[in-house]
Amino acid sequence: MSESAKHTEAETQSSGAYPASGEPARDKRRTALGILAALLLIALLAAVIWFFRYQSEKARTASEPDFEAFPPASVELAVENAPEGLKLGVVVSYTEDLTQGPGWDLSGEGVRVAQWRLAQGGTPVELVTVSDQGSDDGARAAIAELSDNDVSGVIALTTGSHTLALANAAADAGLPIIFPYQLQPSANVPEGAHYQLPTAGGWITGLTNQLGDLQCSTVVSVGGELANGVRGVRGVDAHIGLAEPATVSAQVLEATLGRPNPCVVIDAPASMIAQQVTGLRGARYDGPILVGPEAFNGVLSTALTDARTPIAGIYSYGFPTPGGVSLTSPDASGLPAGGFLQAVEVMRTNGALPSLRDDTEFSERWQYADGLSHDAVLSFVAAAAVADSTDPAKIMQALTTPEAREAAVSGAERVARCGAGSTGSTGGGAASGSSGGSGAGSAGDGPCPVQAAIVDGRIEWISSEGAH
Repeated sequence: MSESAKHTEAETQSSGAYPASGEPARDKRRTALGILAALLLIALLAAVIWFFRYQSEKARTASEPDFEAFPPASVELAVENAPEGLKLGVVVSYTEDLTQGPGWDLSGEGVRVAQWRLAQGGTPVELVTVSDQGSDDGARAAIAELSDNDVSGVIALTTGSHTLALANAAADAGLPIIFPYQLQPSANVPEGAHYQLPTAGGWITGLTNQLGDLQCSTVVSVGGELANGVRGVRGVDAHIGLAEPATVSAQVLEATLGRPNPCVVIDAPASMIAQQVTGLRGARYDGPILVGPEAFNGVLSTALTDARTPIAGIYSYGFPTPGGVSLTSPDASGLPAGGFLQAVEVMRTNGALPSLRDDTEFSERWQYADGLSHDAVLSFVAAAAVADSTDPAKIMQALTTPEAREAAVSGAERVARCGAGSTGSTGGGAASGSSGGSGAGSAGDGPCPVQAAIVDGRIEWISSEGAH
């Protein structure tokens, strides 16, 4: 081979026209290093992301308060030192006179709930139920019958003018009596009578304040004494009587047409309130409707539910229902209501448990049971424990003591309460004829503004205090 040929071949080999034997190995090493670098980069990114997420979660957790783990609500109730053999009378009003308390026996099923819960906790209480027929004579006969049955106290599940005869008859018989639903008389309260609602004046003041909270510029009052009272305290733009119920809706629409922020106040028996609320909503009046104390009567709840009346924007002044308390109080303050609701759930599935009516079982009336009647039983049991006696005179005296007012039932508080912020300054709390104090009511816990809501297909009342 000539020198030129050798030179050409050498140039060809050095220029890479023919691959060198070590090149594939170097390529494999480069690929492995690239993969390793990519893996290291991914690991680094993952570490950075984890670090920032950890710091963010740490900061969020540090900014949150430490919540106390509350014990579960208790279904049973036990009262220390409660005497054996306590018997209580329960007065209801089976009457066709709508102004004398019919229907309150529905809400009053709360006494059966209290009786059952106390029995589970080892404190049996006997209940004797009689009807006063919604009349003065019937009231006196009912108290006489209960006195003959040796009851230690009376719970009056009724309202109306005849309740004064009940209170006087109970005083004459030496029996303490608690009224969960009747407004307290403004004067001359009979001895031993306790009321869990304020006077008419206190109720009117509470509702008038609520009109301000709702920013009502135009107010139309409909119905009786309390509606007239609002007119006297605040002044209203129109007052409509109930002599012709069918014309009320048209009159309300006429009085509120083109007026700013209209509100309607209705005071009437429960069935008539339901009729007017349904009529107003059907006539497309969608402003706030404020209703009297009959708002909490089971008759109103049934009528509005059966008519499928929209209940948004319906307000009153009183105590939230247990379902309403439980819904709006997720902390420890809602535990008493939670225990009540759990007890009702157990009771309603037991078809053998009696209601206040001889011909009806509790399972047919469970949805109406309320906290006010429930708490009336607790007041008597706590007073009997303080007195260490079932003697009516000793229980009457004990009902005026702080221990009985607090009714410390296994550390549980009352079901019917507006919350720690309510002071009852507008006349709330239960009043005692013997002391003029808070009597059988929760100490420092009066009624408050409430509004209607649908919960699990039934009407509940929830606190609207501070919501406006």
